[in-house]
Amino acid sequence: MPVQNPKELFIRLLSDLRQGTERSIKFYQNSASSRGSRRKEALEARAFVAEQVLDTQDQCFKLIGEKPTMGTSRLQDIFIEDFRKELAEMQNPAAKVLFILVKANHLTHLLFAEYVALIATAI
Repeated sequence: MPVQNPKELFIRLLSDLRQGTERSIKFYQNSASSRGSRRKEALEARAFVAEQVLDTQDQCFKLIGEKPTMGTSRLQDIFIEDFRKELAEMQNPAAKVLFILVKANHLTHLLFAEYVALIATAI
């Protein structure tokens, strides 16, 4: 879908961010499902915060009188696909746990970068 003006760009970026947040929630929940208690708590906490962020993003759409669009960004799809492939290759349980926490941190930073771009667009 071509972007005609700055508002459409903003809506597109916000929609992509929202979809990324939804995916990150699923990632955190799936990763927490079979981990040790402290690691599980850390991933569940990330999922909880991401759910609050999703509510805030929905409020942003409500304030501007728009609805999220379907994005075409495959960045997180590729991220999660690569994550699953790399995790399956790991043999050591401790390395797997560390890998999951590192990748969760990377995912958080990807979302943060999207916020930076969105704020720059809004100004």
